[in-house]
Amino acid sequence: MSEGSLARNAAVIALALVATGVTLALHHPVLPLARTHVPISAFHPGHVFIFDHIARMVTGDAPWSLVTERLAFPRGAALRPIAWGPALLALPFRPLLGPIGAYNAVVWLSPALSALAAWGLLRRLTGAGPLAAAGAALPFALSPFALGCLASGQTAKVQLWALALPLWAASVSLERPWLGLPLLAGTMVAASFTSPSLALQLPFALALLAAGGVALGWRGAARGAAVLGVAALALVPAWAFFSPTTAARSLDGPIQVLQPALRPTQTADIGYAIARLHSTLLPRVTLPVEPTDTAHLTALPWPILAVAVLGLPWSRKGRWIGLGLVLIGLVLASGEYLWWGDGFAEFGGRRLELPALTLRRMGYPLGASGMYYRAIATATLGLSVLLAAAAARLGGWRGAALATLVGLGATAEAVRLSAPLWPRAAYAPISADLAARMAEDPVPGAVLDLPMEHHGNQAQGYVLAAVQHGRATNGAPLLLRSEDLPHLKALKQDLTTALTAPDPNAALAALGVRYVVWHPIGWDGGPRREDVEAALGPGHAEGGVRWWRVGQ
Repeated sequence: MSEGSLARNAAVIALALVATGVTLALHHPVLPLARTHVPISAFHPGHVFIFDHIARMVTGDAPWSLVTERLAFPRGAALRPIAWGPALLALPFRPLLGPIGAYNAVVWLSPALSALAAWGLLRRLTGAGPLAAAGAALPFALSPFALGCLASGQTAKVQLWALALPLWAASVSLERPWLGLPLLAGTMVAASFTSPSLALQLPFALALLAAGGVALGWRGAARGAAVLGVAALALVPAWAFFSPTTAARSLDGPIQVLQPALRPTQTADIGYAIARLHSTLLPRVTLPVEPTDTAHLTALPWPILAVAVLGLPWSRKGRWIGLGLVLIGLVLASGEYLWWGDGFAEFGGRRLELPALTLRRMGYPLGASGMYYRAIATATLGLSVLLAAAAARLGGWRGAALATLVGLGATAEAVRLSAPLWPRAAYAPISADLAARMAEDPVPGAVLDLPMEHHGNQAQGYVLAAVQHGRATNGAPLLLRSEDLPHLKALKQDLTTALTAPDPNAALAALGVRYVVWHPIGWDGGPRREDVEAALGPGHAEGGVRWWRVGQ
């Protein structure tokens, strides 16, 4: 093996080990329980169910259908899942680790996959050496944004390879279109079905690469145009797939479990959904109060930001693409109006409008949810390109040392900024023993998870419990509110009638219920625990929940 191959392999292995090592260290309380528990978060439980449903379809344990009777009992739910990429990657881990362990394994490997994808891109764009590219890739995969998504259980947003891989394929297309364009089509489809919010940032980044092709003459311009055309066509399948999630909900049949896009309207909420530049550049972070809240981190670590700015004048290859990515990311992440200090900046009594407002008026779905802050991922990629460009300009061991030290420093700063989020505690809604007994019970019937209405993310545990015991649940990957889940109103009435019937056991069994489980997460509607105990008795306390078996 040549010296160059040894250096390349060593850099790749070191990058993967460091990215994975940091990720595992942040989750160390969960590691010994990874087969049965997930890190406590806003969204991990729902993703576990989606991964399990996709796996059951692939292995033949469930029909090929995105309608499932295991959620939103008794109506069932129509799924429109994201994160298809990691869901398929989890399949080989299932026989050894089970559905929950396989999910954890892929989530914890995701930063390493993103770092490796960025490594290949940085090598192509800047000509940086293997170790220099590894050092520059690390703060992209473990940026404050990425760590905030990781802590929140936003598994699709952690797949930052969805940004880097299509850009890498596009750069190949400018030189060898016969190879690069098919790769671009495939990676764009994978990115758009895995993380739509990241994929929607790609056309702007790809436009930078396509513009670079103009410098190569008419042939380069034609290849750049082909890159944009192929990318646009590759987004169409995902657009068609996800479009029904914003349609009106049917009053009959399965419910739609992805809620319609709800744009924030209150000033405080808008400030949370965008990158506020003074907090991003200084940087300062606003962290969630509860472990089941989401973390929107847009800060840019000062080590990489400083080197990117200082190295820009004397860097060469890749610096303009890097700078363009930073500017695109910052502008898009800032939302529709410029926010500075404690509110929107104004000039002449009018808010300062930004390009995102024009995009929304044109119907581009980047801001359908109003969560523009996600575009900071493009800015962090741009900073990594600038760091790699500076390292490539130095060359040799000096460039490798610069990128490695700055990359490690920026990663350490990202961990420091997000420190209150770590380490994540282990979470399981019911004990493994109780879940096993429910699964082995030969009598069919659903699990009625209570409280029936809860306006926080804690109720997503009902969905994770459905993976544990394999029975249907009235829960869904949404806030348990009647306005979001139309089956709750009718079920609430049926349950109230059953609990006040002369024989509540028989009445609940007639509804198709086998178990009732009360979770200690706070009540926002539906029967209270006292109502259940009055009808069914005190029940059994186990693993932090109280449960009842219905029927004989």
